[in-house]
Amino acid sequence: MEAGGLFAASKFKQLEYLPPKLKPLTFLIPYPSVKHGFSPQEFGLTFPVIAKPDNAERGKAVKLVQNSLELEEYLKYADFDVVIQEYIPFDFEAGVLFYKFPNDKKGVISSIVIKSFLKVQGDGLNKVESLLLKDKRNRIYIEKLKTNNPKVLDRILGENEELILEPIGNHNRGTMFLNGNKWISEELENIFTEISSYLPEFYYGRFDLRSPSLDTFLKGEKIKIVEVNGVNAEPAHIYEPGTPLLYGLKTILNHWEIMYRIAEENKKLGYKPATWKEIWFLWNKRKV
Repeated sequence: MEAGGLFAASKFKQLEYLPPKLKPLTFLIPYPSVKHGFSPQEFGLTFPVIAKPDNAERGKAVKLVQNSLELEEYLKYADFDVVIQEYIPFDFEAGVLFYKFPNDKKGVISSIVIKSFLKVQGDGLNKVESLLLKDKRNRIYIEKLKTNNPKVLDRILGENEELILEPIGNHNRGTMFLNGNKWISEELENIFTEISSYLPEFYYGRFDLRSPSLDTFLKGEKIKIVEVNGVNAEPAHIYEPGTPLLYGLKTILNHWEIMYRIAEENKKLGYKPATWKEIWFLWNKRKV
């Protein structure tokens, strides 16, 4: 992974190492080939699909594409390598931050974030926009929905009917991050130690994944890894509402120390750290 995944790491490249059972169908369209279009059906994909930049961060330019016209429009404005990925409609999404020291056989899960998508529950009377206004957190996403999906704001949901408004599990897309560290177990660490073994020289990063339920995830069943992130990945459980600031800062500093110790061990094994020139190149390579 380029510079350990600090900047502009290829999402497609990391997924290529994983066996098919662990990932969605995923294809890369290099720029400028994106201008020639892409037919998902030719590769066994059906709509909807996920389209995203190969080196995107924080959910930027990630889109759930519903049909060929939407995909054509997306590719028209793309000035970056595009990843087209099978959409996994599982309700459960999580991020597992995992690390392993180079000389150790078993790795450690240091953070599990459970993702709660931006959604509303109907009362049979009020429009979606009115329901969003009742929640001080949800209301800040109304303007974005007016741009991306304005028709949904006028819908009136039935009593107790739930509607997910943003299917992309990213914090700045309205997803709430919840602390799932209580689910860390030796069994789960063994599962992710095995998964990490498919990735060459992988010692630190976060697996973003979907599974049918919490139960299947904890058993390591029907897991679909949609992204593998490197050292730019955060212990995102600290963003659960109400988490003390001091705890969050201590947790981040602790993970920086872990990265440092891994780097020091790798240096002793003969690996050379990225140069400032290489890091500057990757920084400028970032498109979004």
